[in-house]
Amino acid sequence: MRTLICGVGVQDGASLPILLLEDEYEVIGSSRDAMTTSFSNLTNLVILDKVIAASMAISDFHSIRQNLVKAEYPWNLKTRRNFD
Repeated sequence: MRTLICGVGVQDGASLPILLLEDEYEVIGSSRDAMTTSFSNLTNLVILDKVIAASMAISDFHSIRQNLVKAEYPWNLKTRRNFD
């Protein structure tokens, strides 16, 4: 089974793949720009090589659709930043 985690780089988003990988899920982790994101939380948990990185902007319908069709179980763990 394949799952998509939006916000895989945030704290909760980095912990969820551990559980899903143990249950033999294929995990796709999204970030606004997967090519430039370090995914440091996944690196610290030593699972970065087991997660498929994907670029997806939550405000861009086409990037959402492109990634949702790849997954059976989507998770949205993105947090909204406060810039005030």
